[in-house]
Order: sequence, then structure tokens, then C-alpha cells
Amino acid sequence: MLISKIEIRNFKGIRDLSLDLKPLTVIVGPNGSGKTSVLEAITLFAQSTNRSILSKIGGDIIEYGEENDFFYNRDTTNELSLGFETELEDKEVADISEFISG
Repeated sequence: MLISKIEIRNFKGIRDLSLDLKPLTVIVGPNGSGKTSVLEAITLFAQSTNRSILSKIGGDIIEYGEENDFFYNRDTTNELSLGFETELEDKEVADISEFISG
């Protein structure tokens, strides 16, 4: 699976971001600009969608102490949104279809 676009709203250090991704994307910027927040959003997506990987490494990659750790400025009244566009190979589509049909 290739993540081709990420949209983040009110997650950690990011108020609003839409980012197109290529097979190789380099994220640069000054301290406190949200680079780590982008990576943590992608990691949170990965840990919520592929539990088999997590069972191999022994647990979640990112752990948060409190609910407000997820929210921009730690303000839980903000609406949190993480959106991802992915490109799937034929086998991945077949696996998803098989999983849905049971």
C-alpha cells in the first residue's frame, strides 16, 4: 500500500495540513513545525489498520498517556481528523474484498 495523500486537522502540532506524498517524500522544517506530528499521524494510521505487524513487534509503536495528547494545543474541543488516500495493488484489493465478504 502506498499512501499518496494525507490530510490532518487538529492533530498534535498541526492545525490544518494537506500533503501529497510520492514514493520518496522528505519532510523538512524548523523545530516545532510539525514534522514529527506528520510521522505520528501516519504511524497511528498504520497501527490502527495492520494489527498483525504490531503483534510481531510486541505492541503499539506510539503510546499516548492522555486523550488530549492527540489534539492540537491539547484542546479536546477541537475536531480531530486524519485522512489518507492510498494506492492499492490488485492483491491488496482482493485481500480486502475477501476480508469484507467473510
